[in-house]
Amino acid sequence: METNQVLTVLAAVGTLFNTIWMVYSAYKKHKPEIKKIEVEVDSEIVDAANLNLEGAKVSAQMLLDRINELKVDLEAEKKSRKEEQETNERIRRDDIEYFRRRIKDLERESRDYRSWAAKLVKQVVESGQIPVPFLPSTSDSDTKITRPRPDLEAD
Repeated sequence: METNQVLTVLAAVGTLFNTIWMVYSAYKKHKPEIKKIEVEVDSEIVDAANLNLEGAKVSAQMLLDRINELKVDLEAEKKSRKEEQETNERIRRDDIEYFRRRIKDLERESRDYRSWAAKLVKQVVESGQIPVPFLPSTSDSDTKITRPRPDLEAD
């Protein structure tokens, strides 16, 4: 081998050794700084995770508060509907009682009119006349009925 080639190889080996030495020394010098940066990054990740956790806790608390508000609203709605149902049931019972009383009054009034009509027929027959025959009404209208003595009717 020639001297130039040997020198070139030695220069290349020296350059390689010098590069390796520079990388190693830079690594040794910057190793604490790299560790410091890693610790800072890890700390920032932990802080971000803690912030996310606190945000999640706040969100969870807000959701629980909303759920409790909705439960209160639901209970109030149930109570309102129950009260409304009870009121409607009471009104229905009152209506039923009213209509029972009204039917009873109408039945009594009907008996009174029948008794009165029977007495009138008897008077007409005793006076030698023929009473007008009873013809049941075929319509629901009371507009053509004349009341003989409205002063006798009491509401």
